[in-house]
Amino acid sequence: MIKTVTTDNSSNVRGAAAETLGIIGGESAVEPLKNALKDNNEYYGSKVKDVAFISLERISRRIKKRITIEST
Repeated sequence: MIKTVTTDNSSNVRGAAAETLGIIGGESAVEPLKNALKDNNEYYGSKVKDVAFISLERISRRIKKRITIEST
């Protein structure tokens, strides 16, 4: 699931992986989700990067640790 968020050919699969990681993922999902923040492809009326951002917020609350995102 963690690799799928950035490697699958289908944006719907990547988006679903990002969403699922927000529900069940832990710290190991943080870096792949950060990488998914660059994914502008559509995911059911949204963008993969938006779902990844929401998932990072969920993980941050769950692990009670701030996740920083560097801007480039």
